[in-house]
Amino acid sequence: MLYRNGNPSAAFERATKACQLAPDNPEYAYQRRLCGAGAVPAWHFNMVNDAPRNAAFAAAIAAQIKPDQLVLEVGTGAGLLALLAGRALAEQGGSGRVVTCEANPLLARTAVQIVAHNGLSERIQVIAKPSTELTVGADLPERADLLICEVFSVQVFSEGVLPTLEDAKARLLKADALVIPAAASARGALVASAALGRKVRVGPTHGFELSALNAFSPVVQYLQPGLELRLLSDALELFALDLADGRHFPAEKRELELRVRGPIAVAHLSLGTLEGLVSGTRVPARTLAGKRVVAASGIADPDAFVAQTKATGAAVQVATWRDHHDYRDEDVAWLAHAARRADHVVITQKDAVKLRDRWPAAVPEPLVALLDLSWEEGGDRIAAALDAVVTPVERL
Repeated sequence: MLYRNGNPSAAFERATKACQLAPDNPEYAYQRRLCGAGAVPAWHFNMVNDAPRNAAFAAAIAAQIKPDQLVLEVGTGAGLLALLAGRALAEQGGSGRVVTCEANPLLARTAVQIVAHNGLSERIQVIAKPSTELTVGADLPERADLLICEVFSVQVFSEGVLPTLEDAKARLLKADALVIPAAASARGALVASAALGRKVRVGPTHGFELSALNAFSPVVQYLQPGLELRLLSDALELFALDLADGRHFPAEKRELELRVRGPIAVAHLSLGTLEGLVSGTRVPARTLAGKRVVAASGIADPDAFVAQTKATGAAVQVATWRDHHDYRDEDVAWLAHAARRADHVVITQKDAVKLRDRWPAAVPEPLVALLDLSWEEGGDRIAAALDAVVTPVERL
């Protein structure tokens, strides 16, 4: 109940006690794991495993830290940056110490264990409270000489880094205190991506038009490594902040100009019509709804073809070959066998060129997927751009 009511940390504590009472109970162990995962955001694991980020912080800390400094870190997390600072102080042999604060009580307690395990408890003190509740005299012996503040999100601002910095500089840092990192900036560009579009846009599905849902497309989309993107503009600096010398960061509104590489529009391809491979007879794609269909292709992006076929409402079995596949006799025989057992075999126009003259006359013909282009927005701009460079047929 605590977990469902938005208090996973308390639920974790309760589950931990249950496990202590019944250590062999698998349900209690699972609930403890579930509550722990809910209490600690998954991006902590990404950060700890982000080698370039960690190397940059390690280099900055080693370059800036001095033997007798008091270091304040905001946002302990697993404790990595505090450990880097504590180790640097220990290696220099001075009296310097690290005070690090963490608002998440479960993370703070875990960080205490990690610090102790790494032998730096005498150098590092972990306090389980947000930095805005720290006070000089109670939590800090004096104002700090160095601030390490890594409470940046992928959008830079959304974890409240600017008010955190303003408060720390006003109450917790010496006037000449150094800040790591000393600056922050973000750059942006317009992009196009079919794979990204499938995560945030919808079109015809199972024979129904669902594009009204696009009014609620996600505002923020986290980009995964390997996601195929096409730049539609040059990258532009959205903002740059001096975190070292700035003391106040008032909100401001900016207007930026992007140079777009060509006209911008949003469109999607959908399977609208099917054509008999041999007869050329055309039927609407909704004919496949509820039917057993083999989606066969030898193209570069079979996933899109399969998704378009499934969107008709068909029960789809997938058969794929490599792009530019040269169909052998045994491949044609396999497809013919599939055509006898399934309601339909559906192929792409590219594959139809290779199979049309080789299809057995006694076997039900495959249906060739004919794609329709539907403009969601900007179709008129594309048409105007084409009219400017292409001579209409009637003028030839």
